[in-house]
Amino acid sequence: MKIWVGLLLTFVLGSIEKGFHDVSIDLTDENFEHETQASTGATTGDWLVLFYRPSCCGKFLDEWKILAEKVKKDQDLTVNIAKVNSVENTELLKRFEISEFPTFLLFRQGVVYNIVRKENEDFFLNMLKTQSYKEFPHKPVPQPISFVEKASEYMSQLPIYYHSVWAVPLLAIFWCFLQPSKAEATKPESPDRSSSPKRHRE
Repeated sequence: MKIWVGLLLTFVLGSIEKGFHDVSIDLTDENFEHETQASTGATTGDWLVLFYRPSCCGKFLDEWKILAEKVKKDQDLTVNIAKVNSVENTELLKRFEISEFPTFLLFRQGVVYNIVRKENEDFFLNMLKTQSYKEFPHKPVPQPISFVEKASEYMSQLPIYYHSVWAVPLLAIFWCFLQPSKAEATKPESPDRSSSPKRHRE
């Protein structure tokens, strides 16, 4: 009986601890810009974001939960701790040119810092307090991918057959616009009065 009670308490306490630490924010392709306002100057504050793959970054996810809880309790820090599942949100990978995992990016006042070192949560906590992130490579935050760029990329991935299917009606529309109207085509040319002979009075 004592064994079962012990196992039950371990399970309950473990579940509570897991939920207690998981205060990091999940960002996606859809809500990233709305939540962070990264390209407009980060009006919602600074954001430290972990880009991860579930298959290889379990250790960093556990440390990220601990970091989020520590930052939340620290009254001197106003940084948002967030994470992005890179398998489900490929648009953000293209926007920030991410190809390695895990990747740590800090967004602050329109600038993105690439935190290339992969240490534990104490490293990140110290980095935020001392502002040593300024030593890492940084650049202006890229603008979100536009609708035209998305459409162009989508079309480029289609088979050539679909390109020709769409090209024919588009070319026909352009051809119609370039052609003169029927009224203009049949309108008689006005005589050139400057070239007509002058009549002399007799």
